[in-house]
Amino acid sequence: MASESRNLAQQRREKDGIVYFERGILTGRDGRRYQRYAIQTHFVEVGESAAELVKKYVLPLAQPGDVLSITAKVMAMCTGNVRRMEEMKLGFFAKHMAKFAGINSTGVGMHEPYKLQLVIDMVGLPRVLLAAFCSAVTKLFGKKGVFYKVCGHEVDGIDGLPLKFHAYTTGNAQWPYLSTKPGMLGISDWRKYRILRCGVRNTGSVACDLKITVRDTGNKYAVTTFPLKAGFSGNCEIKTASLAKQLDLAKIRSVDFALSKPEKPVNLLLTTLELDNMGKTEKRQA
Repeated sequence: MASESRNLAQQRREKDGIVYFERGILTGRDGRRYQRYAIQTHFVEVGESAAELVKKYVLPLAQPGDVLSITAKVMAMCTGNVRRMEEMKLGFFAKHMAKFAGINSTGVGMHEPYKLQLVIDMVGLPRVLLAAFCSAVTKLFGKKGVFYKVCGHEVDGIDGLPLKFHAYTTGNAQWPYLSTKPGMLGISDWRKYRILRCGVRNTGSVACDLKITVRDTGNKYAVTTFPLKAGFSGNCEIKTASLAKQLDLAKIRSVDFALSKPEKPVNLLLTTLELDNMGKTEKRQA
């Protein structure tokens, strides 16, 4: 359910300038019931101190007996366990094997060449080739997830999809954009869905107008513009009813992200891309 995976406006609380969300009660394996709170922080940059984050955001709200859980994404930023796309060299096997990868319903899967290249760098090409072979064989019998088991479960935590736009200069594209590949969304028929929701973070210091374009296979398209302040972190939502007036919801091909002549480089992070059907969501990227 959407309410289980997202912080909702009605859950929002604030105390002493710290924003948090009441996420309901969870029953642990020991049978004990836990009241969950999600604490909102600023966008954590690479190399920040986890201890300082706890001191700033957690300690003012903490009570005796509380249990703290920090997401893997935040810890990756604090520990510097991050690889930038421009630092990676995309190899032959990553480019071609990604074409045959299945769609991952919980995030950016191996159909993204850079993610596959990172896995190759982490565990080695022989292991990845073995994992791909085993996965192809076991899928014939309806068994999924073998690729990650062979490679090691640490690889399924690779996350994030950066959207980097260079500053406009004469001779360059006036509309720098990044596009999802055909089939990357995993769902081409959007008729039963109500909202397209894109989780976006503006990680830089430059405000921008993000244009999200949805295209169908007949190359008809609809553009929606979202002004993003520096440091923005939230959802950009598009109602499919408005899209239906301009394109064929049964034949969606791609979603594009573009800017118009950015004066300075803009760095965005696409945290999720999902379709919402009255509370039930289908996630395609994270």
